[in-house]
Parts: sequence; structure tokens; C-alpha cells
Amino acid sequence: MKSMFSVGASRVSFTPEPGWYPLYRDLGYGPDTLPEYQRVNNILTFSLDEMYARAIALRNGDGTILLITIDYIGVRNGVEKVRELSREFDIPEENIYLIATHTHNMPMTDIRPGYMASEEKIRELTDKDPKAAERHRLFGERLGKSINRAAREALADMRPARMGIGYSQSYVNVNRDQMFNGDYMMGTNVAGVSDKTAALIRFEDLQGKTIARIANYACHAVVMYMNRCGKDGTGGATSDLPGFVSRTFEEQDPGSVCLWMPGACGNQNPLYMNFLSYPDPVTGGVREELLDPGNYQILKFLGLRQYADLREAEKSIRTYDSETELETKRVSNDIPIREDRQVPFWRGGKLGCITLITSGIRLGDILLYGIGGELYCDAGSRLKEISPVKNTLICTLCVGSVPYMMNDEDLRKPTLFARRTPWKPGTLLPVMEGFLDSFR
Repeated sequence: MKSMFSVGASRVSFTPEPGWYPLYRDLGYGPDTLPEYQRVNNILTFSLDEMYARAIALRNGDGTILLITIDYIGVRNGVEKVRELSREFDIPEENIYLIATHTHNMPMTDIRPGYMASEEKIRELTDKDPKAAERHRLFGERLGKSINRAAREALADMRPARMGIGYSQSYVNVNRDQMFNGDYMMGTNVAGVSDKTAALIRFEDLQGKTIARIANYACHAVVMYMNRCGKDGTGGATSDLPGFVSRTFEEQDPGSVCLWMPGACGNQNPLYMNFLSYPDPVTGGVREELLDPGNYQILKFLGLRQYADLREAEKSIRTYDSETELETKRVSNDIPIREDRQVPFWRGGKLGCITLITSGIRLGDILLYGIGGELYCDAGSRLKEISPVKNTLICTLCVGSVPYMMNDEDLRKPTLFARRTPWKPGTLLPVMEGFLDSFR
């Protein structure tokens, strides 16, 4: 049943203190596992921009939901964090989305209460460099607390509201699976499948003042991946494209909060990046390079381009609803994987399976379809096409992080990351399509 709803929003910075640097982009990369240019770049020495946990709280007669994004690479242990939030705020777990914007140039942190670095890696760092381990612990603690505080403030900020959704096209992404010499490489496949749809949901109070926005787009947050913006070629931590777009909306509309949720971006990169990969005419192989010293202007160019595109989406909103139905679901699916690709990193669920979390939050004729991993664009477009809900947005890296997910055609090619994924053909899409059917 439709009923009036209220909305609140907040953002809380978890940007590392200057004294916490240097921090590491990936704790698994040691001196024997990387070429020199990547080894130096793995060290982050400063923050290029601010990083935030952002939250939107919505309540009507059917219940309360929390939508939370973090400027971070993933939510590997998101289930545990969502459970903690559920207990603290007395909200059902299926009513809580915790989504990483998937920015890659960020420090890794302990899973207590961070989400990506394993306990084993933290222990190794503690044994090797206790001071560095402590700096990472402090960063993880700030990240975890910022999530709870953003949620708390959003819940306290709720007031009567209405919402609308609009769309535009944004040409800042490109398919990254490029064929070269009979094999796939990381590249710029302008002819490849790519969803240019930019969606924007706007929440306003009854006086027309913006409370919050949700931006949804299929693109990896890697414009500044492995940048060399620091001294001696070291890198700067950054919230990348999602953070830039969100901050621009917030600066232009003070008091509002913008959550950028990654769409089906598994095979979608920014059109321009700090990291370059291209065919080498001399060796016949693939050449990788980094821009020197790491051009922040690329981020500014793409960020402002997408901000303008999302503004066009906002202008296209024709109606705002002040009443809505609220429906939520969450399912954990144990997906069988190939016997020759048992991957301990994603160990969980039944033996020989990986647990995929699918979530749904329906706000009237809008469905936020949360998928706990990185979904390829063609599979995401298929799900939107068959969805029974008029406005379906695919929201990846939601609550969980599993290997790249793709349709059977991509698995069999195989594309760049299909070679590394453990999925069996015919196992993924039926599960994800079946979850959609439950909203008919």
C-alpha cells in the first residue's frame, strides 16, 4: 500500500590523516611480485581528494531503509557490517544496502572494521612493519565509524519528501575487453557492448529543496588508477570518478548528499585513464604505461562531463511522488563453481560453491537491484530489459564482493577476466533472473 514517506541524508569523511601516510594500495603486492613502476606506485603518500561514507534513510508505513555508499574498493565482509548496522538501528538486514563505489586507488585496511584486506595480510604487515600496520588499523577504524555515523545522522535528519527519476546518456565509459593478435587485452574497445545510460533519482522536501540524489552508471572508478601524483612517483589516494561527481553535486547544491552507485561495470572502464594499455608495434605484445606525473585533469574532465550528463537526467524528471510502496528482499545463493578453479579468496557457503548475494529494494516503480559482485555490462542490460519493474537500476558491489560475473557468451570467448573466473556456464543468469521474477 502506498503511504507518505520521509527522507534524510548525511555524509561523513573518513579521509586519512596526513600523518597516517604512507599507506598501501594493495597489501598483497610485495617487492618480488611487481615490476618497479607498480611497486613504487603501490605506496600512497597523500590524499588527492576527500573520501566519504554517504547515507540516505527513507521511511514510510512499510518500514525503514538505509542506502549507504563508501568511497572504497569493495565490501568483501559487507554481510557482517550490515548485520552490525541492523542490530544498532533495529532495521532488517534486507532493508540495508552497503555499496562500494569501487575506487581502486585507496589504502587497504583491516577487515575489523574494514572490508578488503584479509586478516592474514594484516598479520604479515604487523610482523614486518608494526607502525604501518597501526596506521592501516587507524584508517580502518575511521572507515567503520564513518559508516555508522552517516547512517545515524541520516535517520535523525528525515523529513517529509517526494522523489523522481530521470535518465540521460553519458559517454565517459568504454568496453575494456579488446582483441589483439587473437587474444584479449585490457584496452579501449569502442565497438564493444557498453551501456551509456546515466540514471538519477532526486529526493526533495515538500518545499522543493534537494535532500539527496542517487546517481547510477556503469563504469569502473579507475581514472586515476596507479597515479604518480605524489613525490618520487608515489600515488595519491582518491575517490576517483564517483567521488568527484558526488562532491560536485554537493558543492553546487549545499546541504544535499549524492550517492554514486556503480552499475554493471565489470567490463567498463573510463574512456581516458592514467593507466594505459595498448598494442606495441615493435614487440607485437601489449605495452603498459602510466601517465607521468599522473594527470588529475583527466579526472576533472570526465567528472564534469558526467556531472553535466546527470544534470540533464535530473532535468528530464517529469513527476515527483510523495507516496510510495516499499518492498525489500535479500537472497544468498550458493553457486557451484568449476572444480579446476577453486578460489580460496572467495571461500564461503557450501563446499565447491561461492555465495552470491542478490538484494532488491523497490520504491514504487523504481527497483534498486543489488548484486554482490562485479557484473558485466551485457548481463546487466539483459536484467534491466526483462525486469518487471519499470525503472530498474543495477547496483553492483552491494553487500558482497564475488568474482567477475558475466553471461555464457563472455565465459566461453573467453574475455579478459573470464579466464580467471570460476563460474560454470548456465549458472549465474538464471539465478539473477529468478530473483527479478519475485518482484512480479
